[in-house]
Amino acid sequence: MVSPKGILIPLSFKVEFEAINNVVQYDAVLLALQTTKNMNIECLTIYGDYELVIRKIKNQCRAQHPRLRNYENEVWDLIDNFFLAFNIQFFPGKETKWLSHSLDMR
Repeated sequence: MVSPKGILIPLSFKVEFEAINNVVQYDAVLLALQTTKNMNIECLTIYGDYELVIRKIKNQCRAQHPRLRNYENEVWDLIDNFFLAFNIQFFPGKETKWLSHSLDMR
């Protein structure tokens, strides 16, 4: 996480279940939303390299699988019921690579 003043606040989470790639990506977004909500952060921009999930969260397309639709709905509920301002942006993996060096991904 990066503060408005540009200060890096490293966060790390360990997911202990098998899942398809889109589920892991939705879980990452949900963890970010829940963590920032718990920190009383009401304005948030998320940057990620998972374009398909980002397009679904931005309502540019819809998930076909019911399980993924549940994830979409959970994300939208958190955004609608807590955040005053929310944005999610796609950045190719190469551009976000600096972040992976800052986090413990074990």
